Amino acid sequence: MKKIISIAFLFFIHAAQSQNVIIKQDVENDFEEQEYGPNKKYYNATFTSFGLLFGAPDSTGSAVNWAKSFYYETGARHKHQFSPLFAMGHDFNLNFKSYSIKQNDEKTFGGISHHKSERLLKVDANFLIYTRFNLKKKRGNQLGRYIDLAGYVEYQLFARHMTKDKIDAQLGGSMVKSYYRDLPYLNKWNYGATVRLGFRHMLLFCQYRISDMIKPSTQFPYQELPRFCAGICFDVPTEFSRDR
Repeated sequence: MKKIISIAFLFFIHAAQSQNVIIKQDVENDFEEQEYGPNKKYYNATFTSFGLLFGAPDSTGSAVNWAKSFYYETGARHKHQFSPLFAMGHDFNLNFKSYSIKQNDEKTFGGISHHKSERLLKVDANFLIYTRFNLKKKRGNQLGRYIDLAGYVEYQLFARHMTKDKIDAQLGGSMVKSYYRDLPYLNKWNYGATVRLGFRHMLLFCQYRISDMIKPSTQFPYQELPRFCAGICFDVPTEFSRDR
């Protein structure tokens, strides 16, 4: 009898250990899935943007080649939805700006000397706050179409003034590049406004810098560079923020 009880007990232990899990509940993950999503209370994403820098400068001496002046940014985005039609959020990004300076007779930015090419390169840390107005109330758990109105402030992390010139081939080369740093004529802080038109995870944006990037100076009497930037942005939702 004891042997039968022992065998039955061992069989019971083995059966209990080998059971398959049919239903499993993860309360924390279930809660996150309920709270996070494109059309839910919270939405998180990373993003990448590409654009062009353009617009009329304050003087012809600071004109740029807009087709060669570009903008790139990458960062993180958070949205807090208050209703199906209204939300607010913020972005944090690092952006890179490259202004291609026109080499014409009116040029004064960077001096009156002409070069094969000349650029102002900047890297800024940017913080943006936006309000979002959705254009369609019933859209399922998707971002749909929307308009963002935003304001931003940014701080300059890196700046270089770069020139490229031809040199005498007898010197053993064809080009020489010069980089100038610690530029005293640039303001570290800037701010502006942004408007975005979104189609789910793709946004078209236009940005306008309100503040002056160039400091008034008798030693460096440079005029403001173009204030506009426009381009396209792509969202990449985090795991719990994806479309369902």
